Amino acid sequence: MESGIESESMSGLVQDALEAGREAMRRRDWEEGRRLLSLADVEGRLDAEGLRQLGKAKYWCADPAGCLDTFERAYGAFIAAGERRAAAKTALMLRHAAKNMMRDSAAARGWLQRAERLLEGEGECVELGFLWRSQGAMAFAEGKPEEGDQLLRKAVELGSRLGSANLVAMSLTWLGANLAALGRAHEGFPFLDEACAAAVGGELGPWATGIVYCNTIGSYREAGEFAMGSEWTQTAGRWCERESITGWPGVCRVHRAEFMRLRGAWADAEREARRAGAEMEGWLPGVAAEAHYEVGEIRLRMGDLDGADKAFRQAHGLGRDPQPGAAILLARQGDTAAALKSLETSIAAHGLGLLDDMRSLVAVTDIAGDLGLLDRAERAAQQIEALAAGQSGPGLQVLGLQARGTVQLARGDPEAQKTLRQTLRLWQNIDAPYEAALVRVLLARALRRSGDEAGARREGEAALGVFEKLGAGPDASRAKLWLETPAKMETPAALALRTFFFSDIVGSTQLVEAIGDEAWSGLVAWLDVAMRDCFKQHGGEEVDHAGDGFFVAFADSASAIDCAISIQRRLVEQRRLHGFAPRVRIGVHATNASQAEGRYRGRGVHEASRIAALAGPDEIVASRVTVPNGVSFSEPREVAVKGISKPLEVVRIDWKA
Repeated sequence: MESGIESESMSGLVQDALEAGREAMRRRDWEEGRRLLSLADVEGRLDAEGLRQLGKAKYWCADPAGCLDTFERAYGAFIAAGERRAAAKTALMLRHAAKNMMRDSAAARGWLQRAERLLEGEGECVELGFLWRSQGAMAFAEGKPEEGDQLLRKAVELGSRLGSANLVAMSLTWLGANLAALGRAHEGFPFLDEACAAAVGGELGPWATGIVYCNTIGSYREAGEFAMGSEWTQTAGRWCERESITGWPGVCRVHRAEFMRLRGAWADAEREARRAGAEMEGWLPGVAAEAHYEVGEIRLRMGDLDGADKAFRQAHGLGRDPQPGAAILLARQGDTAAALKSLETSIAAHGLGLLDDMRSLVAVTDIAGDLGLLDRAERAAQQIEALAAGQSGPGLQVLGLQARGTVQLARGDPEAQKTLRQTLRLWQNIDAPYEAALVRVLLARALRRSGDEAGARREGEAALGVFEKLGAGPDASRAKLWLETPAKMETPAALALRTFFFSDIVGSTQLVEAIGDEAWSGLVAWLDVAMRDCFKQHGGEEVDHAGDGFFVAFADSASAIDCAISIQRRLVEQRRLHGFAPRVRIGVHATNASQAEGRYRGRGVHEASRIAALAGPDEIVASRVTVPNGVSFSEPREVAVKGISKPLEVVRIDWKA
């Protein structure tokens, strides 16, 4: 008698759990719905539709294996009950899950074919429209746009006649996304907007809403339509709050994080990105990699270089090339040469995608300009402009303008003001406060150079206010320092005739290994003192000193070459007296270069660096035009050097004579 009472009591509890689970699903409480429906499932109380609802709950809870397993069981239950249309609909849901959650194309094709067979002879129905939608998306993916367009429009028309808002909106979003991908954004974007309006307006179910929104913001991102993507992200965020939904799992959450970051909501963006990384790492590492990369971008802006480095390494470990963020991090750490090399290697190795390729090239423009390699910066700007040509998205156009303005500023071109003002307006229209503040700093420098100190301070102070509000500590510090710098310290770039001297120790890595770190540090310290003494005696202006190398400017070539010979002879004397001195190579080149703020930029600087790289141990190599009368040198030879279009005529100085 007691066991019967217990059985009846348990049955009641399960029935209660089943009803409560259905209610939890209606109010979008996915975790509670999964818990309660799973309890009913253990007792075998779920029918085919109940299993499908449990599968949806597991989808929302980022449980891909559980989602697929439960959908498969739901499919089998519909088949057993003879409900072909419901089974076909579930097969199409399995196709979506296999393709987007597991990246299993073979399984996705199999479920699509199964749905086709189940709907043969069924006549017009909503399920047939969803089949056309899937077939249309596949046709576009296989390079059959006309067939895909026809199928998706048929699905829209059928959904309208049968009153299925989900079918209409989900078909419109695929139609819009595929047209935009084919360069027909003016046709595709209105479809995306219509579908998204239906979604956030409450006309669709959560499953359909998630698909519509995710496809929409993904399309807008790739097209550089950052403003529209951000606007729909905000609108969808309000819908999620209203419906008590925390967002959609997968790459959709990563895109949301990116648009949040763009709008300056860094804390919210980081939470969303970290959640995406945690959800995806076990089953979609590519999506998790994008999430970690996004965390790195946010940490970098906030000045947490260790946190950024960790996030970029996680992204790289999961297969995502961490550019341009990793290179910008290197530059922030002071290794600009390595940053530039890292970017160039990445860009040459493979395409990162249009948007990330352009962002990487913008970073090349910035870093090459800082290194004085204006020819390289110019080439990068031209590459960006070529990529942006024919693209309507303001988010792509603004990158081209920003790169052009950066190069113009570095060259002292008065057109920089106009270009940077256009860039600023575009970033403001996109509502990207951090990017706009960065451009304000560039514009402030251009204004100061033109003599408009009041305008320069307005822009600089506005940028500082944004940096402080966002929590961009390093940028705020740099803006403060710039505002405190006297205007006379930042003069327009002027063309100067200088003789550039580059040097470094040959075989330094092997030498460190041979003598040890302590002895190496003492040796470099001695050499630095000796060389600086020679620079001072010959009127050299030390421009840069990195590692064991020097970059020095001289007013004339005779002083530069005399200094180089003096250094080599001093090293010979050191060997004679003490038995050892490092082997140094030197390059000398007289040329015109842009001079501003105590720095030299331009092709001539790049040429001088390349000439130094041609020298061997104890050698001084100079361009032929640099060598004054009275100096002995070898037979001239023409050499082709990387990054310079025309060969250079160089000689080796006979300093031992």
